[in-house]
Amino acid sequence: MIVVNDILTTDMDFNDTYVAIGNFDGVHYGHKKLIKETIKAARENGKQAVVFTFEKHPMEVLFPKRKFEYINTNEEKLYLLESLGVDVVIMQIAIAEMLTFPNIPLSVTINEYVELAKLYSTPRSGGYINGMLDAIARYLIETGKMLKQIPEHRQQQHRNNNR
Repeated sequence: MIVVNDILTTDMDFNDTYVAIGNFDGVHYGHKKLIKETIKAARENGKQAVVFTFEKHPMEVLFPKRKFEYINTNEEKLYLLESLGVDVVIMQIAIAEMLTFPNIPLSVTINEYVELAKLYSTPRSGGYINGMLDAIARYLIETGKMLKQIPEHRQQQHRNNNR
C-alpha cells in the first residue's frame, strides 16, 4: 500500500481511481463496508482503490486545547486500511493549510480542496467541502484563531444563502 501525505505535492496520478473519503478513526463496520465497496468497484473496473483520510481530525485542529481521543493511532489506521486491501491512502493535513500558511489566500485553499473533492469523489462533493471549509474558516476568524480574511465574493454568497 502506498501512503501519500499531501495530494497537492505528490507526483502520483489519481485519475481513474475509486475513492472513499472520511476520517475513518476506528475503522468500524460502517467504515469497512464503505471501503470494501470502494475496493470492489475499483477491482471490477481495473482501477486503484484509494482512501482519502486526515492526519488529524478536523475537531482537533479547531480545538487544539481540548483533549481529542482517537480510537486508533494513524499507524494502526494505516495497518487496518492495508489489511482491507486499499491500494493508496492519502493522509491529508486538512485544515492545517488554512492555519499554518499565512501567505496562501483562504479562497485558494478552499478552492483547491473543492476541486480535489470534485475530481476524486462525486461532483456534488465539491459543494459539501466548500460549505464545510467556509463554515470552519468563518469560525476560525470569529474566534480569533485565524487572521486571514474571507474574500468579499464569499461574504456576499454567505449573505445571500442566509436570507
